[in-house]
Amino acid sequence: MITIDTDNMPALTDDGSVLPVPSHVVLHHLCTSAIKNGVLAVADTTRYRKKVSFFSFFERIEG
Repeated sequence: MITIDTDNMPALTDDGSVLPVPSHVVLHHLCTSAIKNGVLAVADTTRYRKKVSFFSFFERIEG
């Protein structure tokens, strides 16, 4: 068993000097649904700075 003495540890703070704040961030999220009633749905969300775009695509799957 390991015992850690937290009395002598420094408090955890959010140190902004570790990583600089990026000038911009691009995030992409892709999601799909299960095939329901022969339809497959795919969606993509993109965020760049404070702008967000959303794209959805629906395709009928012939069984």
